[in-house]
Amino acid sequence: MKRISLLKTFVPTGYPLVAVVLAIIIAIAGIIISVLYGLAQPENFIRETLFPMGMFFFSFSALIIEIGAWIEKRAAPRLVLGCGAVFVMAMACGAVGIADLFMEEIEDPDTMLATTACCSLPVLLILAIPSFHALTRLQEEMQSARKEEREQLAIDMIGSKGIVTYTELGKALRCSEDEVDQILRTLMEEGKIQGVREVEHKRFYTKARFAEKKSQLLGMIAAQGEVQLESAAIELDAPVGLLKTWIYALVKDGKFTGYINWDKGVLYSADAETLREKERCPHCGGTLKMAGKGTVQCHHCHAEVFLLANQQE
Repeated sequence: MKRISLLKTFVPTGYPLVAVVLAIIIAIAGIIISVLYGLAQPENFIRETLFPMGMFFFSFSALIIEIGAWIEKRAAPRLVLGCGAVFVMAMACGAVGIADLFMEEIEDPDTMLATTACCSLPVLLILAIPSFHALTRLQEEMQSARKEEREQLAIDMIGSKGIVTYTELGKALRCSEDEVDQILRTLMEEGKIQGVREVEHKRFYTKARFAEKKSQLLGMIAAQGEVQLESAAIELDAPVGLLKTWIYALVKDGKFTGYINWDKGVLYSADAETLREKERCPHCGGTLKMAGKGTVQCHHCHAEVFLLANQQE
Protein backbone atom coordinates (compact mmCIF):
# COMPACT_ATOMS: atom_id res chain seq x y z
CA MET A 1 0.00 0.00 0.00
CA LYS A 2 1.46 3.30 -1.07
CA ARG A 3 1.89 5.91 1.60
CA ILE A 4 3.17 9.44 1.15
CA SER A 5 5.78 10.39 3.75
CA LEU A 6 5.59 13.89 5.19
CA LEU A 7 9.39 13.95 5.04
CA LYS A 8 9.11 14.13 1.27
CA THR A 9 7.57 17.58 1.58
CA PHE A 10 10.96 18.83 2.83
CA VAL A 11 12.86 17.53 -0.21
CA PRO A 12 13.56 20.19 -2.85
CA THR A 13 12.89 19.46 -6.51
CA GLY A 14 13.79 21.00 -9.85
CA TYR A 15 16.41 23.76 -9.91
CA PRO A 16 16.73 23.96 -6.09
CA LEU A 17 17.65 20.27 -6.05
CA VAL A 18 20.18 20.90 -8.82
CA ALA A 19 21.65 23.68 -6.67
CA VAL A 20 22.04 21.29 -3.73
CA VAL A 21 23.75 18.66 -5.88
CA LEU A 22 26.08 21.27 -7.38
CA ALA A 23 26.92 22.63 -3.91
CA ILE A 24 27.75 19.13 -2.66
CA ILE A 25 30.01 18.49 -5.66
CA ILE A 26 31.82 21.78 -5.11
CA ALA A 27 32.22 21.08 -1.39
CA ILE A 28 33.61 17.58 -1.97
CA ALA A 29 35.91 18.82 -4.71
CA GLY A 30 36.99 21.66 -2.42
CA ILE A 31 37.87 19.26 0.39
CA ILE A 32 39.99 17.14 -1.95
CA ILE A 33 41.74 20.13 -3.53
CA SER A 34 42.33 21.80 -0.15
CA VAL A 35 43.81 18.62 1.34
CA LEU A 36 46.12 18.21 -1.64
CA TYR A 37 47.13 21.86 -1.35
CA GLY A 38 47.83 21.40 2.35
CA LEU A 39 49.90 18.30 1.70
CA ALA A 40 52.06 20.35 -0.62
CA GLN A 41 52.92 22.56 2.36
CA PRO A 42 53.25 20.14 5.27
CA GLU A 43 54.70 22.73 7.64
CA ASN A 44 51.39 24.65 7.52
CA PHE A 45 49.13 21.75 6.62
CA ILE A 46 46.13 22.69 8.80
CA ARG A 47 46.08 26.36 7.82
CA GLU A 48 46.71 25.74 4.13
CA THR A 49 43.97 23.11 4.10
CA LEU A 50 41.25 24.86 6.10
CA PHE A 51 41.65 28.39 4.76
CA PRO A 52 40.93 27.74 1.06
CA MET A 53 38.33 25.14 2.04
CA GLY A 54 36.38 27.66 4.11
CA MET A 55 37.10 30.88 2.26
CA PHE A 56 36.36 29.65 -1.24
CA PHE A 57 34.74 26.24 -1.59
CA PHE A 58 32.40 26.10 1.42
CA SER A 59 31.42 29.75 1.02
CA PHE A 60 30.63 29.23 -2.67
CA SER A 61 28.61 26.11 -1.85
CA ALA A 62 26.63 28.04 0.77
CA LEU A 63 25.82 30.79 -1.74
CA ILE A 64 24.61 28.25 -4.30
CA ILE A 65 22.34 26.62 -1.71
CA GLU A 66 21.06 30.07 -0.77
CA ILE A 67 20.14 30.75 -4.40
CA GLY A 68 18.27 27.45 -4.42
CA ALA A 69 16.40 28.52 -1.27
CA TRP A 70 15.19 31.71 -2.95
CA ILE A 71 14.15 29.82 -6.08
CA GLU A 72 12.22 27.20 -4.09
CA LYS A 73 8.51 28.11 -3.82
CA ARG A 74 7.46 25.60 -1.16
CA ALA A 75 7.94 26.53 2.47
CA ALA A 76 9.30 23.23 3.81
CA PRO A 77 12.13 22.76 1.25
CA ARG A 78 12.94 26.48 1.48
CA LEU A 79 13.37 26.11 5.23
CA VAL A 80 15.71 23.17 4.73
CA LEU A 81 17.75 24.96 2.07
CA GLY A 82 17.99 28.15 4.10
CA CYS A 83 19.19 26.24 7.17
CA GLY A 84 21.58 24.29 4.95
CA ALA A 85 23.08 27.48 3.58
CA VAL A 86 23.56 28.85 7.10
CA PHE A 87 25.15 25.59 8.26
CA VAL A 88 27.60 25.39 5.36
CA MET A 89 28.54 29.05 5.74
CA ALA A 90 29.06 28.50 9.48
CA MET A 91 31.43 25.65 8.58
CA ALA A 92 33.21 27.98 6.18
CA CYS A 93 33.61 30.66 8.86
CA GLY A 94 34.72 28.06 11.37
CA ALA A 95 37.33 26.67 8.99
CA VAL A 96 38.70 30.16 8.29
CA GLY A 97 38.71 31.01 12.01
CA ILE A 98 40.62 27.84 12.90
CA ALA A 99 43.04 28.44 10.03
CA ASP A 100 43.74 31.95 11.35
CA LEU A 101 44.74 30.50 14.73
CA PHE A 102 47.67 28.80 13.03
CA MET A 103 49.07 32.04 11.64
CA GLU A 104 52.54 32.56 13.07
CA GLU A 105 52.10 36.30 13.56
CA ILE A 106 48.89 36.01 15.57
CA GLU A 107 49.25 37.36 19.10
CA ASP A 108 45.74 37.16 20.57
CA PRO A 109 43.79 34.04 19.44
CA ASP A 110 40.71 34.96 21.49
CA THR A 111 40.41 38.34 19.85
CA MET A 112 40.84 36.75 16.43
CA LEU A 113 38.06 34.25 17.07
CA ALA A 114 35.77 36.96 18.43
CA THR A 115 36.40 39.12 15.37
CA THR A 116 35.67 36.22 13.04
CA ALA A 117 32.45 35.43 14.89
CA CYS A 118 31.28 39.06 14.80
CA CYS A 119 31.98 39.31 11.08
CA SER A 120 30.27 36.00 10.40
CA LEU A 121 27.06 36.67 12.32
CA PRO A 122 25.57 39.27 9.92
CA VAL A 123 26.32 36.99 6.97
CA LEU A 124 24.62 34.06 8.66
CA LEU A 125 21.56 36.16 9.52
CA ILE A 126 21.23 37.29 5.91
CA LEU A 127 21.47 33.70 4.71
CA ALA A 128 18.77 32.76 7.22
CA ILE A 129 16.18 35.12 5.66
CA PRO A 130 14.62 32.40 3.42
CA SER A 131 14.21 30.18 6.49
CA PHE A 132 12.46 32.93 8.45
CA HIS A 133 10.19 33.58 5.48
CA ALA A 134 9.41 29.85 5.13
CA LEU A 135 8.37 29.58 8.78
CA THR A 136 5.42 31.89 8.14
CA ARG A 137 3.91 29.39 5.67
CA LEU A 138 5.24 26.11 7.03
CA GLN A 139 2.28 25.20 9.25
CA GLU A 140 -0.24 25.72 6.47
CA GLU A 141 1.87 23.70 4.05
CA MET A 142 2.34 20.86 6.51
CA GLN A 143 -1.40 20.70 7.17
CA SER A 144 -1.99 20.50 3.43
CA ALA A 145 0.62 17.74 3.10
CA ARG A 146 -0.94 15.84 6.00
CA LYS A 147 -4.35 16.14 4.37
CA GLU A 148 -2.94 14.83 1.08
CA GLU A 149 -1.25 11.94 2.89
CA ARG A 150 -4.47 10.95 4.63
CA GLU A 151 -6.51 11.16 1.45
CA GLN A 152 -4.03 9.05 -0.50
CA LEU A 153 -3.91 6.42 2.25
CA ALA A 154 -7.71 6.31 2.34
CA ILE A 155 -7.84 5.90 -1.45
CA ASP A 156 -5.28 3.09 -1.30
CA MET A 157 -7.10 1.25 1.49
CA ILE A 158 -10.45 1.51 -0.24
CA GLY A 159 -8.97 0.43 -3.56
CA SER A 160 -7.21 -2.59 -2.08
CA LYS A 161 -9.99 -3.81 0.25
CA GLY A 162 -13.20 -2.60 -1.38
CA ILE A 163 -14.77 -2.34 2.08
CA VAL A 164 -13.42 -0.29 4.99
CA THR A 165 -14.89 0.65 8.32
CA TYR A 166 -14.47 4.07 9.84
CA THR A 167 -12.62 2.42 12.73
CA GLU A 168 -10.04 0.88 10.37
CA LEU A 169 -9.55 4.14 8.52
CA GLY A 170 -9.38 6.08 11.76
CA LYS A 171 -6.55 3.90 13.06
CA ALA A 172 -4.66 4.06 9.76
CA LEU A 173 -5.10 7.81 9.35
CA ARG A 174 -4.70 8.55 13.07
CA CYS A 175 -7.85 10.62 13.22
CA SER A 176 -11.38 10.45 14.62
CA GLU A 177 -14.29 8.76 12.87
CA ASP A 178 -15.88 12.17 12.26
CA GLU A 179 -12.71 13.24 10.45
CA VAL A 180 -12.80 9.98 8.47
CA ASP A 181 -16.33 10.77 7.30
CA GLN A 182 -15.24 14.28 6.29
CA ILE A 183 -12.30 12.87 4.31
CA LEU A 184 -14.54 10.36 2.52
CA ARG A 185 -17.12 13.02 1.73
CA THR A 186 -14.43 15.31 0.32
CA LEU A 187 -12.92 12.53 -1.80
CA MET A 188 -16.35 11.67 -3.22
CA GLU A 189 -17.15 15.32 -3.97
CA GLU A 190 -13.81 15.70 -5.77
CA GLY A 191 -14.41 12.50 -7.74
CA LYS A 192 -11.33 10.77 -6.35
CA ILE A 193 -13.33 7.77 -5.11
CA GLN A 194 -16.70 6.34 -6.02
CA GLY A 195 -18.82 4.14 -3.83
CA VAL A 196 -21.42 3.97 -1.08
CA ARG A 197 -20.86 5.83 2.18
CA GLU A 198 -22.86 4.15 4.94
CA VAL A 199 -22.66 6.90 7.56
CA GLU A 200 -25.04 5.25 10.03
CA HIS A 201 -23.06 2.01 10.02
CA LYS A 202 -19.69 3.77 9.55
CA ARG A 203 -18.56 1.85 6.49
CA PHE A 204 -17.55 2.64 2.95
CA TYR A 205 -18.00 0.31 -0.02
CA THR A 206 -16.76 0.65 -3.54
CA LYS A 207 -19.61 0.34 -6.04
CA ALA A 208 -18.36 -3.08 -7.15
CA ARG A 209 -18.12 -4.46 -3.60
CA PHE A 210 -21.49 -2.98 -2.65
CA ALA A 211 -23.16 -4.65 -5.62
CA GLU A 212 -21.32 -7.88 -4.80
CA LYS A 213 -22.54 -7.88 -1.19
CA LYS A 214 -26.17 -7.34 -2.22
CA SER A 215 -25.84 -10.09 -4.82
CA GLN A 216 -24.42 -12.44 -2.18
CA LEU A 217 -27.38 -11.69 0.12
CA LEU A 218 -29.83 -12.27 -2.72
CA GLY A 219 -28.07 -15.51 -3.61
CA MET A 220 -28.27 -16.73 -0.03
CA ILE A 221 -32.01 -16.04 0.09
CA ALA A 222 -32.63 -17.70 -3.27
CA ALA A 223 -30.60 -20.78 -2.35
CA GLN A 224 -31.95 -21.30 1.18
CA GLY A 225 -35.47 -19.89 1.01
CA GLU A 226 -35.07 -18.44 4.49
CA VAL A 227 -32.07 -16.76 6.06
CA GLN A 228 -31.21 -15.98 9.65
CA LEU A 229 -30.12 -12.33 9.68
CA GLU A 230 -27.49 -12.94 12.36
CA SER A 231 -25.91 -15.73 10.29
CA ALA A 232 -26.08 -13.62 7.15
CA ALA A 233 -24.47 -10.71 8.99
CA ILE A 234 -21.55 -12.90 10.01
CA GLU A 235 -21.13 -14.41 6.55
CA LEU A 236 -21.35 -11.04 4.79
CA ASP A 237 -19.32 -9.24 7.46
CA ALA A 238 -21.99 -6.56 7.85
CA PRO A 239 -24.14 -5.43 10.79
CA VAL A 240 -27.78 -6.52 10.83
CA GLY A 241 -28.93 -2.93 10.47
CA LEU A 242 -27.00 -2.64 7.23
CA LEU A 243 -28.56 -5.88 5.95
CA LYS A 244 -31.95 -4.26 6.49
CA THR A 245 -30.86 -1.36 4.28
CA TRP A 246 -29.75 -3.80 1.60
CA ILE A 247 -33.03 -5.71 1.76
CA TYR A 248 -35.04 -2.54 1.18
CA ALA A 249 -32.69 -1.64 -1.68
CA LEU A 250 -33.26 -5.06 -3.29
CA VAL A 251 -37.03 -4.61 -2.95
CA LYS A 252 -36.83 -1.14 -4.45
CA ASP A 253 -34.77 -2.48 -7.37
CA GLY A 254 -37.40 -5.17 -7.97
CA LYS A 255 -34.98 -8.00 -7.20
CA PHE A 256 -36.59 -9.49 -4.09
CA THR A 257 -40.06 -10.40 -2.81
CA GLY A 258 -40.81 -12.19 0.44
CA TYR A 259 -41.24 -11.29 4.08
CA ILE A 260 -39.28 -10.89 7.28
CA ASN A 261 -40.00 -11.52 10.93
CA TRP A 262 -37.97 -8.95 12.82
CA ASP A 263 -38.62 -10.57 16.21
CA LYS A 264 -37.07 -13.84 15.09
CA GLY A 265 -34.66 -12.15 12.69
CA VAL A 266 -35.56 -14.46 9.80
CA LEU A 267 -35.93 -13.43 6.15
CA TYR A 268 -38.12 -15.55 3.88
CA SER A 269 -38.31 -15.64 0.11
CA ALA A 270 -41.81 -15.99 -1.40
CA ASP A 271 -43.61 -15.46 -4.70
CA ALA A 272 -45.09 -11.98 -4.88
CA GLU A 273 -48.27 -13.01 -6.67
CA THR A 274 -49.03 -15.68 -4.09
CA LEU A 275 -48.55 -13.21 -1.27
CA ARG A 276 -50.81 -10.67 -2.95
CA GLU A 277 -53.59 -13.13 -3.74
CA LYS A 278 -53.85 -14.36 -0.14
CA GLU A 279 -53.85 -10.85 1.31
CA ARG A 280 -52.82 -12.49 4.55
CA CYS A 281 -49.63 -12.37 6.52
CA PRO A 282 -47.57 -15.41 5.55
CA HIS A 283 -46.25 -15.57 9.10
CA CYS A 284 -49.38 -15.32 11.29
CA GLY A 285 -52.26 -15.17 8.81
CA GLY A 286 -53.35 -11.74 9.98
CA THR A 287 -54.63 -8.94 7.75
CA LEU A 288 -52.10 -6.76 5.96
CA LYS A 289 -51.77 -3.01 5.90
CA MET A 290 -49.58 -0.74 3.76
CA ALA A 291 -46.41 0.43 5.47
CA GLY A 292 -44.73 2.17 2.57
CA LYS A 293 -43.73 1.73 -1.04
CA GLY A 294 -42.77 -1.86 -1.70
CA THR A 295 -43.65 -2.95 1.83
CA VAL A 296 -46.77 -4.41 3.46
CA GLN A 297 -46.76 -4.67 7.24
CA CYS A 298 -48.77 -7.15 9.30
CA HIS A 299 -50.98 -5.42 11.83
CA HIS A 300 -50.75 -8.33 14.27
CA CYS A 301 -47.18 -9.67 14.31
CA HIS A 302 -45.54 -6.66 12.63
CA ALA A 303 -43.82 -8.85 10.08
CA GLU A 304 -43.00 -6.99 6.88
CA VAL A 305 -43.96 -8.37 3.49
CA PHE A 306 -41.92 -7.14 0.54
CA LEU A 307 -43.61 -6.75 -2.84
CA LEU A 308 -42.46 -5.12 -6.03
CA ALA A 309 -43.61 -1.52 -6.22
CA ASN A 310 -45.67 -2.06 -9.38
CA GLN A 311 -47.48 -4.99 -7.74
CA GLN A 312 -49.03 -2.89 -5.01
CA GLU A 313 -51.17 -0.87 -7.41
